[in-house]
Amino acid sequence: MLIAFLIFIWILAINIFSGYVIQSSEKNWIEISQKQDEDNLKYVSDIIRKEIEEVNFISDKINSDTSV
Repeated sequence: MLIAFLIFIWILAINIFSGYVIQSSEKNWIEISQKQDEDNLKYVSDIIRKEIEEVNFISDKINSDTSV
């Protein structure tokens, strides 16, 4: 009887612990995903900004060139 009770307690402990681990990993995954999204957005924004600056520079250069 005591062994059955201890096994039952052990099963409950494993069940509770596994639920905690799953919940914690889902929370961490959401945080990691959001951070990755922010990093990707910053990276793409920087690339687009640099391209726009380059196009503006070339445009200004063409506009100031009198031989065209």
